[in-house]
Amino acid sequence: MKRTHDEDHVELAGALTSLRSESAHGDAVSATTSASTSFTGPSIEKRHASWTAWAKYLDDYCNSNGVRIGIEFTDSIQKRNIEMRNSKRAKDGKFVRFLPQGLDAYRRSYVCHLGRKGRTRDIKVRRTACPFKLVAKSVYNDSKWEVEVTCPNPRHIHSEATGEPAAPACVEAEAPPKPSIQSIPIEGLKGSPCSRRVLTDMAPRCKRMPENEVMCTRLLQRLNNLHDSVASLDDKDARKQIYIDVIIRFVKLMHRKQLLLRLASSATVVYKVHELHDKLNDVARELELSHETRRDQLKDDQDEQYAKLKELITAASDRMLINEFRGDHKLHEALMTLTHGLKWKSQSSEMLHLKRATLARVTKILPELTRVDWFIPRDELEYEEKIIGAGTFGEARLGAWLHYGNTKAVVVKQLFKEIDSYSGDTFFKQLEIWNKLEDNHILKLYGGSHINRPQLYVCEYATGGNLRGFFGKKENRTRFWRMFQQAAQGLQVLHLARIPHGALKCSNILVGDGDTVKLTDFGFRSVRSLSAALSGDAEDATANAIRWKPKEVLEENFNEELLYVADIYAIGMCMIEALTQQDPFPKVDNNVVVEVIRKGETYKRPDGILDAEWDFISRLCNSDYSLRPKSINEVLKEISLFVEGEQGREDPAKSITGHTRQQLVERPPLYEQHGRTKHNVSVDVAIHDGVQMEDDVTEIDTSATSTTSRAIGI
Repeated sequence: MKRTHDEDHVELAGALTSLRSESAHGDAVSATTSASTSFTGPSIEKRHASWTAWAKYLDDYCNSNGVRIGIEFTDSIQKRNIEMRNSKRAKDGKFVRFLPQGLDAYRRSYVCHLGRKGRTRDIKVRRTACPFKLVAKSVYNDSKWEVEVTCPNPRHIHSEATGEPAAPACVEAEAPPKPSIQSIPIEGLKGSPCSRRVLTDMAPRCKRMPENEVMCTRLLQRLNNLHDSVASLDDKDARKQIYIDVIIRFVKLMHRKQLLLRLASSATVVYKVHELHDKLNDVARELELSHETRRDQLKDDQDEQYAKLKELITAASDRMLINEFRGDHKLHEALMTLTHGLKWKSQSSEMLHLKRATLARVTKILPELTRVDWFIPRDELEYEEKIIGAGTFGEARLGAWLHYGNTKAVVVKQLFKEIDSYSGDTFFKQLEIWNKLEDNHILKLYGGSHINRPQLYVCEYATGGNLRGFFGKKENRTRFWRMFQQAAQGLQVLHLARIPHGALKCSNILVGDGDTVKLTDFGFRSVRSLSAALSGDAEDATANAIRWKPKEVLEENFNEELLYVADIYAIGMCMIEALTQQDPFPKVDNNVVVEVIRKGETYKRPDGILDAEWDFISRLCNSDYSLRPKSINEVLKEISLFVEGEQGREDPAKSITGHTRQQLVERPPLYEQHGRTKHNVSVDVAIHDGVQMEDDVTEIDTSATSTTSRAIGI
């Protein structure tokens, strides 16, 4: 994962304006005069219990000393763990300590924003670079993770020049008035700025969108009114968490947008602002404070928004509306969003007419616009920063989708940035295919955006996790064959539509409501190929994904028809993965596993599995594809026999043929037979219809080792 430069989420305009006003009252100096202050701040504590504790400490330090220290770079946990996995120590089989996903970051460097070189957007003051620097890092100490802080350079140099009178000492000019109650660190924003600073800097943002200024200013006022009552609450108090969440969502909602895009997302903005008001009402009610009760406020805000938008749109020429965008790509996204916005039912007829008329004006001078029913604008999505898993071509996050006024819990998967610009047509075609598949065993695709950067798709949230995690719970293990029967039924739907899955593993077999099995991430073969070639994030995941693939697909010029029998091999490997709770060939390095598969080495029989069951799984995973079942239909027929046996163990009264019932019921079920038996066994003809196992099959040692668990929907 690349090391990226964090952008400031909170503008410095307010602080710089304050500095200028202080300077204006000082002694007048020439326009070219420059002044500087050099000082060393108090020492900073080295150890902190968590990233949250460090953020609070840093916020207090800044307020006490009149400085503004913010994040410069972040090294993520995922990046560090990949480095550790590829280290020489790990490859030599020595112990390495990976960072848990619950940590905020591996390492962050901090600089003094008051000394940052450059010119601000609103204030014409150029500042010299301040050498001050901090580095905070996650360290493992005394059986727990802590944050260790070092200060390579504690010295500040603050100066200003060009066009303005010189300021007095910067520490005095920048020091904000100390609040009576401590501010709240807003950890969902980069740099974890304090709540008072965020609210102060939100005032000018409300003016960016004149059509929403009244309702946004009212929301900001309510946040200010509730601040002190909420700040005194315990950090774990649900009311405080709701308040912080409202601030984060409000900041993200107020990002600068072009006029055409503001018209397109007008209904979304009104809905979101009123949703945030409702959340603040809940907080105020719990605190026994006054809260809004006006039921006609929504209508007033919609009318105000429409009147201002009509004025702005009417005054703008067609070219002005278009030229706000840099390039056709962003314009295309705005027009798709505007088209999508026509479907909102809660908007007034006047607003709907304005949108249609504006769309007609702009499309007159543009090429034909591609329209799809499944397009989802980015403004309708809110998702967590935390990645729940990274696969071979993208990263997934939990989120919420505002669908025409109704909010749904979803999973949002974004493509890696490196492959994003190369995969537009391919990604579009795949979403078109997926959108047409309607089946209970195929994960529901709600939609996506092929023109967003990065591209993304949105699908249902499978609350039961993935199949490996499902069978990690002892109470679920008696349903092994019934769950894999559903997985095979999903694969049958794909094969009937002439779509090979191409990436079948337990992390792509999910469990939804009612323990319904659903397949996901199928058919993205071309996107995965691009990802493997272009993205460093995908390299490790792609190398690991080979473990579920048969040797025929590893050849350079293989027949693509073999992808269907490759899926049969993969579902067998998924069964082994579910039984062992490990990736296939866990002790074999990624660099070696390809050769192991090409040699056709078979998998060692897991403990606690019946002879007939292992015979079937072994045939699914046969290295010679001609000896596997010829189709997924054949696989389903055989699985149905094991399903009968599984049900018979739960209810002996169920109807099963005598011979099969005796064989399957009297033996202990999967996971409960602890004695290891010989790999090559005779197969009961009544079950397997005369198919025999090959003798003298080579085995390799794949004894259990713990591996990183698979996340939902990757």
